[in-house]
Parts: sequence; C-alpha cells; structure tokens
Amino acid sequence: MPSTKKNDAYARWLIEQANRKEKEEISCSLGRLKITLFNVVVIGLLSAILILAIMHVPS
Repeated sequence: MPSTKKNDAYARWLIEQANRKEKEEISCSLGRLKITLFNVVVIGLLSAILILAIMHVPS
C-alpha cells in the first residue's frame, strides 16, 4: 500500500511539473507575440511617416 501512495504522489508531482512548464511556455509565447506585434506597428508607423514625407516634398 505505501508504494501506491508514493506512486500517486510522484504522478501528481509529474503532472504539476508538466503544467508549470506548459504555463511558462505559453507565457514566453505571449511575450514573443507582444514583441513581434510592437515591432510590426513601429515599422508600419515609420514607413507611413516616410511615405507621407516623400509625398509632401515639393518637386
């Protein structure tokens, strides 16, 4: 009987570790997504400003 309790405790511990690792991976993915989105917005804004500046230069 004691080995069953140890096995159950070990199985619960493994599940907790897997859940913790999964949460960390999701958090990292969301962080990378935020950084990528920010970079896209900044590059888009800079491109728009450059295009507007070129269009308003008198020929």
